Amino acid sequence: LKTIPEFAKKVNAAKMERLLTRAGEL
Repeated sequence: LKTIPEFAKKVNAAKMERLLTRAGEL
């Protein structure tokens, strides 16, 4: 069960990074 929250955190981090990169490009 511990792997699920860790995976979710990784996914959320990746999404945040993409949003930040897109904002930087704009």
